[in-house]
Amino acid sequence: MSYRLIATFVGTAPVVVAARDIDAYRMVNASDLRLTDLPVRAVPKGSFSSPKEVVGTYSLSRLCEGQVVLKPHVSRETKEVGFSLALSSETRGFFVPASASRGIGGMLKRGEQVDVICVQRGAFAGEPLVIPNVQVVEVVKDSSSAEFLGALVVLSPWECELLASSMETGSLYLALVPKVDWGAIIR
Repeated sequence: MSYRLIATFVGTAPVVVAARDIDAYRMVNASDLRLTDLPVRAVPKGSFSSPKEVVGTYSLSRLCEGQVVLKPHVSRETKEVGFSLALSSETRGFFVPASASRGIGGMLKRGEQVDVICVQRGAFAGEPLVIPNVQVVEVVKDSSSAEFLGALVVLSPWECELLASSMETGSLYLALVPKVDWGAIIR
């Protein structure tokens, strides 16, 4: 009876909370969320009033069951969350350091494909290591001089291991792969 009497004087508002623990850097889906009512004065600034506003976002930190989901807890931008979201479990992000003279004049663009070539030198000289058709995810340049420093690429774990060991005893080059096979079109 007391509750009914007090409830008429205290307004509530719907607030989105975590229905279970949500790990950081994970896409949030509808089953991760539930709606609860809080007194209007207890609703935190930056909270969500509908699960639809949160579904499809990425958690930026761990959220505990029952915790109110706030705007700083999630992001729609994968850049804020990190590149690792774009990787499958069979791939790894790998930085290939290269000067402009060894990286197609520094004219490389994001989204292109390259052949990564490692030419061994000295006592280790032999056949060069070539990893063909490697996807460039990001071109890395010095923030102050805009000098080309290399590229972030996607490789298999095995290719990462092979390239990492070859980098210590060889020189790296990036060769641009054509987007269109003109030879096949002309034939």
